[in-house]
Amino acid sequence: MNSLSAIPAGTLREALPALLSAWIAAPEAAQRSQVRVQPVLDAATDTEVSELASHLDSLGEEDRFYAAHPLARRFAREWCTALLTQWEVEGLHYLRQAQEQGPTLLLCNHLSYLDTTATDALLCWSFAQSLADRIVAIAGPKVYADPLRRFAAASLNTLPAPQSTRLDGTASLGPRELARKALESVRLTHEALDAGYIPLLYPEGSRTRTGRMRPFLKAVSRYLRYNDLRVVPMSIVGTDRVFPVDADRLQPAPVRMAFGAPQAVPENGERDVLEALHQQISELLPESYRPSPEEPPFQ
Repeated sequence: MNSLSAIPAGTLREALPALLSAWIAAPEAAQRSQVRVQPVLDAATDTEVSELASHLDSLGEEDRFYAAHPLARRFAREWCTALLTQWEVEGLHYLRQAQEQGPTLLLCNHLSYLDTTATDALLCWSFAQSLADRIVAIAGPKVYADPLRRFAAASLNTLPAPQSTRLDGTASLGPRELARKALESVRLTHEALDAGYIPLLYPEGSRTRTGRMRPFLKAVSRYLRYNDLRVVPMSIVGTDRVFPVDADRLQPAPVRMAFGAPQAVPENGERDVLEALHQQISELLPESYRPSPEEPPFQ
């Protein structure tokens, strides 16, 4: 990605709405998107625009917590109005209940690079912006890989995490470095819990290629080793139609999100809780998105 910091703020202010709208394949939706987001940038100061450019240039370079950039967040929440044509949120009281009781972590199936962006938008539109602002996505390296995904990541709280050796994206990492990064990701996640954030994990490790939820990575249990933790199961459906795995542009589509009853994590009970959550998330999904019956809960 070329440096954005070298581009004058005024030029970026004029170019960004058209640039981001160009990623939407449907012409009418792209036009609606541009109309919605242009006032956000028009109201931004040159300093805000320049700070956003610097944030985008450095995003994902270090293993640390990245707070959402306020301007990117306002931009993305407006941009989503052209993509999520209909939406539904169920069981939000479960997330509210868990967060009110103490440290909370979310586990969700993974369909698309748009999953976290859609989650943020739907929570805001459900009068739960305070919850949306606290969510921090545990993000694999590909989330920072291209301009569209980097901009989406800039609008969210994120924590970098390495992918499993079973998945793509780890060829350049030796076993020791991969282990170090994995442990650092767990430590940073626990620091985020300490600070009152709600980490969002995709325990399959990568997006499903079939739409059906896949087995969870066993290593996810490490994230659950935190005192007095509650884990909320969550499902998302429809983002695979908005931004399919093999697509390079987005299409408007309906999206549905649901939350289930929180699971408390007893000492040394992380694996059992993770297996129960796999079942809970499966039950929150439509039949065609549920795991294949022959697949185990872990890989």
